[in-house]
Amino acid sequence: MDKRGEEDLWMILAYVLIILAAATVLIYWISNSANGKIVKDEVAVKQAALLIDSARPGSTIFIDQNVSVSGSNVKSGASEYQFFSKGRVSSRPVSGGTEIIIS
Repeated sequence: MDKRGEEDLWMILAYVLIILAAATVLIYWISNSANGKIVKDEVAVKQAALLIDSARPGSTIFIDQNVSVSGSNVKSGASEYQFFSKGRVSSRPVSGGTEIIIS
């Protein structure tokens, strides 16, 4: 093969890899949208933030999904909500979900 043919082959290979990567990301996004994972994460995070807001100091909340608390935000995946609790809020993973402690 001459040099020109070799360059064309590498360009075609690069385009094919880019298209495959884009198709993989698209299929992953469609799969998550179809099974409702994105919506479930948003609902869990919003409910956790509302529960934290209404909880009294000394309360412990168990959520059956993996969420994390940092500062005044509750986060899971790409979903994040802010809460306004005056108490100190921390979270720790437990089997089956997350335990949120308001002190």
